[in-house]
Amino acid sequence: AVLALFFAVLLFGSTAAQAVPDPSEMQAPPPEDTTANAVSILRDTVAGLNPDGRGLPANVAARVRQARTHTAAALNEFVGVEPRLPVVLTRMAAAANALETAKRLSSNASVDDELTRHQTALIGVARGVADGLLQVATNAGVDRARLIRAQASIAAGDQLAGKGKPGPAINIYKKVLSLKNNIVFDPDVFEAQVRQALDSQTTGYAVALNVKGKLVNSWGDGDRLTIQDTNIIAVPMTPDNEMNIASVSKTLTATMALYHMADEGISIDDPIADYLPGDWTLGANIDDPENPLTFRHLLTHTSGLGGRNLNTNARQGCGTSFASMQACLAQGSVLADRTFFYDNGNFALFRIMMPYLDGKWCNDPNNADCPVATEANTSEAYRRFAQCSLFTWMGISTGEALPDLSGCVGPDAKPNPNEGVETPMHWAPDPTVPSRSAGDWTNSVGGGGWYFSAHELARFMAYMRYDNTILPVSTRNLMYQNFLGWMDPLNYSWAMGKFVPYHFHGGDLCAPFDTQPAGVSVCSFTIRPRGVDTCIADFP
Repeated sequence: AVLALFFAVLLFGSTAAQAVPDPSEMQAPPPEDTTANAVSILRDTVAGLNPDGRGLPANVAARVRQARTHTAAALNEFVGVEPRLPVVLTRMAAAANALETAKRLSSNASVDDELTRHQTALIGVARGVADGLLQVATNAGVDRARLIRAQASIAAGDQLAGKGKPGPAINIYKKVLSLKNNIVFDPDVFEAQVRQALDSQTTGYAVALNVKGKLVNSWGDGDRLTIQDTNIIAVPMTPDNEMNIASVSKTLTATMALYHMADEGISIDDPIADYLPGDWTLGANIDDPENPLTFRHLLTHTSGLGGRNLNTNARQGCGTSFASMQACLAQGSVLADRTFFYDNGNFALFRIMMPYLDGKWCNDPNNADCPVATEANTSEAYRRFAQCSLFTWMGISTGEALPDLSGCVGPDAKPNPNEGVETPMHWAPDPTVPSRSAGDWTNSVGGGGWYFSAHELARFMAYMRYDNTILPVSTRNLMYQNFLGWMDPLNYSWAMGKFVPYHFHGGDLCAPFDTQPAGVSVCSFTIRPRGVDTCIADFP
């Protein structure tokens, strides 16, 4: 079973809305050091099992290559749309056995030590999966006799691992996976647990819950508008109230981009240069044939864009406006900085590229028939596709139509006028602090800024996950396996579940205080001023 959770959590609380925050104030939680989690271990093992150019005997190299193939297949299954854990552990056992054969064929002690290290890593991942599943089954109240058998299997696997038999040990751990068939998801228990965590902890929040693409539960708690907002009476929060979903917008943008790329036969490893305005100046390593900037770089926050602060040498983002991204592309991409760095500009850039990706615009500056890209017309083209194609197909038809788009009505990058007063950002600890609008993100949307309700997000997730018209099966697998538009467990530990990775994206939007209280940091993640937290997740 696949479960999707949609959070729309309003944090913080109080009087009439004030000035609108700049989109650059939206922040994401800092990445954590999660190098020891299962996904990163499998990735490191795949990278380390490369025998090319190492002078290994042919028969040893063949076994190492075989182990690498099995480990890569295990990884792709593990992070896939609906991972089959028995397949994952079967592949890992086969990899461990291939490495055992390679060790027998090798006469090099240092090579043997390295292969043993990789075997140990595979054992650790397999045992972690088994142990995590046992914990979940225990918490779910699975029959005690089944739990005892699972514990015995883990102990037997540990004994085999201690005797230097990694393949057989992993196959014994695999027996624990039968527990998954005895774990039953209960939406009522889930609601109770969420309420225990969030009720009275926020100004208001809303949740919508899907199981296998079907809405099974939704609710709201707290206030959308406080008494201080209305000067009359508080207005309760419901799953139908739209709010700024902050960085959850990145998953929407990734879905739109991958839809077009699948339709046009564009690879995530293709250069982006052909899909940028033709009159933009492109700096180093943007359209370089040897080191081009690709769609994968943007979708995984490894673009190397933005440069560094001249005073501190700290990396900095591109910004999200048309002008700031044009300047950023002219500055170029730094190859040494093509490592993970969370930047809203990576996804906001798709707002500029969308009309070129869908083939409706040409970008030859010498062709009078090619539109001249501007802040306004690129934003409208991006939002036009979202409203008239994606959201309409999904049946998400709320909000206000774009100008000249009769019949195309859906969520937009600004507050929904049909709701009268928007759901503002609050600061829950102090109801005397004025609330604040999340603002109009029309010309900065992409990395953040879409306005959705919990119900609308649930509908989006159901179609993105199950409708092969939106994303073909191969494209959806690509999105999940590479965490395109999802938060990667390598950078965010909460994306690594008890026994299998989650696919999720969170969002944080905050606005500084008008008068800064003593000791409270502006937009800090320890004490946040007025703001919004959002989350979507697809997990088993």
